[in-house]
Formats: sequence, structure tokens, C-alpha cells
Amino acid sequence: GATPPKFSVNDRVSHKGSDGKEVYGTVVRIGQEKYYYVYYVVDDGETTEKIYEESELTLAWVEGIDPEICKSLQ
Repeated sequence: GATPPKFSVNDRVSHKGSDGKEVYGTVVRIGQEKYYYVYYVVDDGETTEKIYEESELTLAWVEGIDPEICKSLQ
């Protein structure tokens, strides 16, 4: 039983930058390693993707949008 990925393509996520501040980005694709997923994220203002593991990312709720409404739109 494989677990589904925690994040989806186009999800807004955040992670800690090198200076310790939150950096926001968008998941552009998901890769599957043998036992876990990796997430390719393009940070805001960047053009190249970086790879993150699930534990490094947090789902970033966009202000003013109810998460439940987002789920019903998918």
C-alpha cells in the first residue's frame, strides 16, 4: 500500500530559506523515489525548480481562500 503524495502539483508550499525565513513557491511536479516522494518546487521569483522532500515543505494557505472551497474545486 503506497501512500499518496502529501502535496499536489500547483500546490502553494513554503520552506525555510538559507536565512531561516519562509520562502514560498509552487509545486511543479512530483517524483517518486523508492520509498518516498520528492517535490520539484519553483520558488516565487525564480525560474528553476529545486527538489525538496516532504518533511522540508509546508502547505501554504493563500490568504482569503478557504481550504475547503479549494478541495471542492478540484
